[in-house]
Amino acid sequence: MGGAVPRFAPAYEGAPCLIGKKLVSQVLSGLALDAAEKDEVHAELAAHLEDFYESLRTKGLSEQAAIQQTLAQVANWPDLRRKILIAKKEETS
Repeated sequence: MGGAVPRFAPAYEGAPCLIGKKLVSQVLSGLALDAAEKDEVHAELAAHLEDFYESLRTKGLSEQAAIQQTLAQVANWPDLRRKILIAKKEETS
């Protein structure tokens, strides 16, 4: 996906899709981690981004503005992948 900004997909019951684990999993696919580590990283990042999105919506931002600001939290997905791998390697060393 390179440095491209991922798009939101329609969610269940007509609600807007928050940045969820599925999107994070797609964007961070290919991480050289075992399944449990991948699940942990994906869940933590998804939860952080969803919390950030919800806080923006609570402050009155439009859905589109909240989405844009939330996605801007991770301006460079490939760089994030690299940093995650480095951090996980340091944890196991």
